[in-house]
Amino acid sequence: MVMDTANKNKRPQGYVLAPALFSLLLSPTLQADDEELSRDWQVTPRLTLSETFTDNIKLEPDGDADLVTEVSPGVNVSKQGGRSRVELDYQLQGLLFADTSSSNDINHKLFGAGQFELKPDWFYLDTLATYTQRNVSQSGRLSLDTVTGAGDLDDVGTLRISPYLAHDFGGQVEVLARYTHDEIRYESGASDSSADGVDLNLASGRFWRTLSWSVNHYRNRISRDSAPNASFESTQADLAYRLTDTFRLLARAGNEDNDYPSSRKVENGSYVAGGALWRPTRFYGMEALYGEEYKTATLMLNPTRRTDIEVTYYDRDVGTILGAAWNARIRHRGPGLTLGATYNEDTTTVQQLELEVEPGLRNIDTDEFFPGFDTSGLTPGRYEIALGTVPSLTDEIIERKRASGTASYDTGRSTFSGRIFSERRLFLTSQTTERVNGGDATWRWAYDGTTDFILRGGLINTLRASGTQDDRLWFAQWSVEHDFTPRTRGSLELRRTEQESDRAANEYEENRITARVRMEF
Repeated sequence: MVMDTANKNKRPQGYVLAPALFSLLLSPTLQADDEELSRDWQVTPRLTLSETFTDNIKLEPDGDADLVTEVSPGVNVSKQGGRSRVELDYQLQGLLFADTSSSNDINHKLFGAGQFELKPDWFYLDTLATYTQRNVSQSGRLSLDTVTGAGDLDDVGTLRISPYLAHDFGGQVEVLARYTHDEIRYESGASDSSADGVDLNLASGRFWRTLSWSVNHYRNRISRDSAPNASFESTQADLAYRLTDTFRLLARAGNEDNDYPSSRKVENGSYVAGGALWRPTRFYGMEALYGEEYKTATLMLNPTRRTDIEVTYYDRDVGTILGAAWNARIRHRGPGLTLGATYNEDTTTVQQLELEVEPGLRNIDTDEFFPGFDTSGLTPGRYEIALGTVPSLTDEIIERKRASGTASYDTGRSTFSGRIFSERRLFLTSQTTERVNGGDATWRWAYDGTTDFILRGGLINTLRASGTQDDRLWFAQWSVEHDFTPRTRGSLELRRTEQESDRAANEYEENRITARVRMEF
């Protein structure tokens, strides 16, 4: 069975949904008194004006030139301190085309997160809201932003509300009970969905020295308007008995109960496993458990106090990922240097991916990806569509294997940041495959206190349907930015983008120049 991959007969929701998300995100803090609001809030309005000349406005094999005027008012709202933290950025992007006025458009862009302490040491609330545009399909002509393109962009709005209880009951039992409600809305590309999740964690407290235990129950039920529903549910209990300071006996039991559309059988059931944990020094440790339906082994390395490495092997007969699988994480933080790498295998949906830490948007001015549920802050800026992070809009369940690495280095006047990734996707209903590899890098040089020079470049290669379609897109960009005043910044930017493909209709070349000024008030 092939799922319906589009919701037709929808109308754009940006004019209604974006402001609604904005107000809902802020609503918990609006209950505060006037004195607290005036003390903790920072509100920064801004206006961005730009002119872009491009020689290929629709990214066609033989495209036409155009001049695009962009008028984008926006506001950044933040609150740090007290019992709440809010980071929010909203921008209305108005686009005026000199030769193709029928393409004139208005886009809403909203990114925000809020964390609220309702009752200290007991009750908390997290909120997340986003509204943006992205490519509907990864198999056509891809656009890096909303200025140029074939018109194949979709509005995507997300909302997350997550109240939770976190409390330590006298060192005996630690409890974390979280409820999460998600809403994802598309203009046309995929099914709207709602999701309700419960995550319950009970663990032994600090007074349990010889015997420790934990119980975790997770459930997420996804309701989709024009596609089959899906549910993911798992329960796991762990027990550890300390024989010595470096050696513990382990026991694990669990149950998987998942229901989602797939052309192959979904394997549910229970598992039991036993094993041991050995941690002789702070530099390394090992953990292994063995059972008939569940086997796992983990290697933990800490070669320095700044470096953390963990690699886990699984072999499971029940659950969403069957057979051999790996998870890995590497982190290093040194003077001026930060490195990170991850590898994981999971089963997910496009709708779930919209709410992940790296949903596919980049702040060009800070070279940061966001939003994320635990984002450390949003910086006012310009945003582009980061390719390869989210598949084509589809309602199929996706089994994916993703490896990624990030690096940043700061010498004071010069900063470098980059990432690489490789992802393999299996769509479980159609059994089609997609492999995406790519990366990008940015070098920023501070010439003096007011002028920066920036070089950026990126490449993405996508292989679909077992190699029957091969698309390669790359871009290179040079820009100079200058602070005319502490609140006024101008820039001049040159960029070349090129896409090569086995399909002639997907190929294009684009050269552009953009002059921009941004004013904060």
